Amino acid sequence: MKTKSIFSIIFVLCLIVFTSCPSPLEPEKLALLKDLEAPRIVITSPADYSEYATVIELEGYIEDTSLVNLPADAELSVSYRIPGTSISGTVDVSLPEGAFFGLINVSDLSGEKVIEFTAADINGNTASMSVNIVKPAGGGDISGFTVTPANKQVTISWDPVPGAESYEIFESSYGETITSDMITGTSYTWSGLENGEIYNFQLTAHLPEEIGDDAVSEFVTKMPLSKRTFAPWVKEVGYKSITIEWLDNEIVDRYIVERSLSPEGPWEIARILSDNIYTDTKVLLDTPYYYRITPNNYKDISSYFFNAVPGSFGNHQSELIYTNYAVNSIDFSGDYAYVAANTDEVIVLDITNRDNPVEAARLPLTSTPLDIRIFDSYAAVACGESGLAILNIENPLYPALLNYTPTYGSACVLSISNQHAFLAENSGGLTIIDISTPETPMLKSNTDTSGHADVVAVYDNHAYIADHESGLAIINVSDLLSPGTPVYVPPYLTYTYDVCIVDNYAYVCEVALSVIDIATPSAPNTISNINMSGCASRIRQYGNRVFVMNANDSDNPFNILDTADPANPAIIYSGEDISLWNLNIYDGFIYGGYGGYGIRILDVADLNYSKGICVEESAGGQAERVEISGNHVFILNNYGNIEIIDITAPSTPGTHYEIDAGASNDFFSFKISGEQLITSGLAGLLIYDISDLSEPKILNAAGGCIAADIFVRGDYAFLAAGGSGLAITDISDPVNIEIVSSISSTVGFYDIAYRDEYLFITDGTAGLAIIDITDPTEPIEVVHVDTLSANAVEISGSYAYVADGANGLAVIDISEPENPEPPVYKDTSGDAVDVTISGSYAFVADSDSGIAVIDISDPEATAAASDHIYFSTNDEALGIAVSGSYAYIADDAHDLGIIYLRE
Repeated sequence: MKTKSIFSIIFVLCLIVFTSCPSPLEPEKLALLKDLEAPRIVITSPADYSEYATVIELEGYIEDTSLVNLPADAELSVSYRIPGTSISGTVDVSLPEGAFFGLINVSDLSGEKVIEFTAADINGNTASMSVNIVKPAGGGDISGFTVTPANKQVTISWDPVPGAESYEIFESSYGETITSDMITGTSYTWSGLENGEIYNFQLTAHLPEEIGDDAVSEFVTKMPLSKRTFAPWVKEVGYKSITIEWLDNEIVDRYIVERSLSPEGPWEIARILSDNIYTDTKVLLDTPYYYRITPNNYKDISSYFFNAVPGSFGNHQSELIYTNYAVNSIDFSGDYAYVAANTDEVIVLDITNRDNPVEAARLPLTSTPLDIRIFDSYAAVACGESGLAILNIENPLYPALLNYTPTYGSACVLSISNQHAFLAENSGGLTIIDISTPETPMLKSNTDTSGHADVVAVYDNHAYIADHESGLAIINVSDLLSPGTPVYVPPYLTYTYDVCIVDNYAYVCEVALSVIDIATPSAPNTISNINMSGCASRIRQYGNRVFVMNANDSDNPFNILDTADPANPAIIYSGEDISLWNLNIYDGFIYGGYGGYGIRILDVADLNYSKGICVEESAGGQAERVEISGNHVFILNNYGNIEIIDITAPSTPGTHYEIDAGASNDFFSFKISGEQLITSGLAGLLIYDISDLSEPKILNAAGGCIAADIFVRGDYAFLAAGGSGLAITDISDPVNIEIVSSISSTVGFYDIAYRDEYLFITDGTAGLAIIDITDPTEPIEVVHVDTLSANAVEISGSYAYVADGANGLAVIDISEPENPEPPVYKDTSGDAVDVTISGSYAFVADSDSGIAVIDISDPEATAAASDHIYFSTNDEALGIAVSGSYAYIADDAHDLGIIYLRE
């Protein structure tokens, strides 16, 4: 330690002497003094792990104390080599800066390599460093070679190739070349391409022969696209489903369908599929869903979104599922239904697919099962004279009988509460059995009722028994060993058949439906009665609906009552089309036995028609046309302006926006497409950016023609231009709209629908025109279908629905578009001017009668005006759109009408 300090002091003193006294050495010789460290090498090119072409640029500098005051004739160099190859050499170092630069030919190299650099100063000190180099990841010689697609163009860019004198771009699909005199720098935008086509690009960098071989990139395949090219449209809004469609492309192997609850995202992948159509059934009612499409093998550009709200109106004409047994009772667990069948069996059905239940197992019993209830992984079965059977259903495919427990009478119907089975036993009254240990049930008690105990329901420590002769018997069962004395509510008219409990109300059915307040069970109070024809034999509750079967009423065997106000229940549906001998409700579906030979499964929500309430909302003028997009309704008024109203809460519409056509323009039609609003008016075709509804922005100068209706498919807008016929415009670039083709009309084209490469356009008194648009630049009219006065058209499935003036709704089978069937008519009371489809119903704006709701579950059945449901409007209904549970009506002088169609 001391020795080191002494040497340090001596060194400092020497340094002072050298710096304070005149040097006895000349500068050249001073530079020869040994420095204290090796030179430092800095490589600026190539970067570590950079990509290389056929020539590599070596560039950098060295740092060293000996570079100061070197002799004038001094020379330094940096040597390099690539191990495993014959490539090596030196590059000169400029003095005194220490910089070096050189080019080396590496045309024969491939894969990952290492360049080793070595430098020595004039004193012999050496230093080394290495740099890794790799070939371009995409192949070829040129790094940074990218092709970025856009609307009808691509932008090609690359990193400079050392020593390159010129560049050339070759496209192999069509054999075209872009030469260096057309290229500025290291990028080029190649325009005039076709969206949806495949192009293959390759770049060549030309180098002098003495430097190295030309550098050539790999081919890069890209598809130019606009955000419209694969933008979806709504093919159909079905019951609890949305079907979207988009342009198909034979080059695309699969499409990525993304879904969101907001136009801003987040987006989730809903499906990846090869077809260009997708039906989304995982949807909630009255909820807008947004969809966009991306080609799986060309993911550069996602399409514009389109949105829709799932339909609320399905087909209650369910198919009958035939069986070889009658259903006495049915209960559920998971994806299985357990049927008490009249064949002395419990039958297990897999109901994963409700349209096609599959029998999974059968378990024979000693007598006919009359009622079944599931608890935990067990089933309790009322088996008449055999008493109560307990089944183990832990494995639904192999149900097992555990035991029978004898009862006092004939076990008919049971209810389960607090690990006890409560059985209505006809003349045996009420029997209670402890089933907390299913393997060894224990009889707890029996309470007699004065008549025949048919049905039992348990609620809040009380048993409610439909006692055939005596009415409703209420028994306090808080003491299971010693239940209380029954309290009776006599039947309203004749005999009591069934009971269900909702909150503090008992709904009891006989010839009448009685609603009994049971808030105080010891003092029940009947608050309402509704007479019902026939014999109300079964009753079940779901939400604010009570479903009642009238077994002996062939005209109206199925009834739905609105019980939102229990004191004033209202029958909202009576029909002969549904007949069930018993029913149960599970997961929103009604399951019922149909006589002795089948099961019907009905969706509860599908049957919930209400009378509707019309909310009038000012649209700033007389409403003439209406469309829905997400949570907003767009209304064209008689001033030629477009009003936009927030309908997030339809019963209380929110913020209003307005797009003013201006003094020199009136809008005649519009179409919402993603975040763009396409309008047609006196000024021609205008496209607005409506991503911010408070500040819509015009994207183009007016172009095109005046249109009565607009349909958008991919990059094209199809304009029904009245007497001017059909105009087809390319709107892929909204700033430069171009008419690409047209076709004439007979009377005047006014409304457009689309299906499978065909347009269906109303042509007034000339009927319905069908036009093939497989090639939008060459449309072909294939046929006209004669109707009286075609005003508007919608497509659902393989049928076109035409609002046909005084003829009502014309239904046309278009399964063969070039050979359509003659129309079948569903009459309305006045003039049908507009139509929209939701699920299995057509909603027709009838200018004289308001809105007609027409069941189209059987499209080819004729129907009179009296067969339909009508909602009156305050003035003439000129247009209609249905979204979820609401209808939005262009109600002429009374602006916008909003009708709530269901609970």
